[in-house]
Amino acid sequence: MFKILIVEDDKDLNRSVCSFLNQSGYEATGCLNANDAYDAMYETMFDLIISDIMMPEIDGYEFAKTVRSLNAEIPILFMTAKDDIYFLPVSASLPERPERAPVKQSLYDCFHKGTGNMLRCSFLALR
Repeated sequence: MFKILIVEDDKDLNRSVCSFLNQSGYEATGCLNANDAYDAMYETMFDLIISDIMMPEIDGYEFAKTVRSLNAEIPILFMTAKDDIYFLPVSASLPERPERAPVKQSLYDCFHKGTGNMLRCSFLALR
């Protein structure tokens, strides 16, 4: 089964995303912060990480940098309220503020074609 790690500090949103993904046939595990996510990654090999950016203590960018140092291949999809999100290839290091062009229309297209397509688009965008 396809295993997805959700890292989101909003309890209700975390629970909702995990519930939706689990009902859609994925195995979603929710963590409320990066440290809990590191622990979950130690116990389970995930196929995808969906992470918030704005989290207390360790933000999504720092979390992604640490994940990249441990596993350069796992796709990471940022789920956030920020409006200046950019796609970077898996091999890219994450600067303080990415300088790539935004791809909001691509995200919009992926979401409006369904979750399965969104995940495929995420893989394409992050690889």
